[in-house]
Amino acid sequence: MINKVKYIIGKHLNISVCLLFALFSCLIILPYLHGPAYIHQEGWDGRFHMARVAESYLNLSHGHLDRAIPSVMTKTFGSFGYPQNLFYPLITMLPEVLLHIIFGNAYGGYLAFIALIFFSTFMSMYICTLKITKSRFIALLSSALYGFSHFAISITLFYRSFGGSFIFIFMPIAFYGMYQIALKDHKKWWIMSLGVAGLILCNLPDAVVVVLMLVFSF
Repeated sequence: MINKVKYIIGKHLNISVCLLFALFSCLIILPYLHGPAYIHQEGWDGRFHMARVAESYLNLSHGHLDRAIPSVMTKTFGSFGYPQNLFYPLITMLPEVLLHIIFGNAYGGYLAFIALIFFSTFMSMYICTLKITKSRFIALLSSALYGFSHFAISITLFYRSFGGSFIFIFMPIAFYGMYQIALKDHKKWWIMSLGVAGLILCNLPDAVVVVLMLVFSF
């Protein structure tokens, strides 16, 4: 039986890795099925970001597809047209809105969105590390250490800063792109551009910090 399992995993290694990361992501949100996963406290960013999502959800749920990414907030943030999305782009938050619509439940969509963030974080680190080291063991170990790091966990589950959470997805891509430019193939500059564009579309203030890290690392 054990040999058969090893054979199946070895034959479908990429699928096995994806399933492992999916399992990790589900285990992370499992306690919150009985929990509350969201309690607002002063100093936390959750209510701030959830209001952004609520604006998009209310627009889409009323059939206003052209307002999926509103430039101003007319239903949240005091309903006076606050230009929230200037510094915190909403495009990376749309999966949460779609999950809310699919689940028909804000809490279920919220938990699924958290799981998706962690899954994407694991996969991003795994693929970029594998490209550099060519070692699946190192890639798996790096992904586990990265995804389960205190900062990644606290940003997503404690402060509820969704913009900050997405930073962990695009940061490995940006650094892998920088690695390509500096040491491998400078013609793959587009990889770093993709990573940095993702950072900017997640959270502009945090993106500035990561870009400074890229410059000093380069």
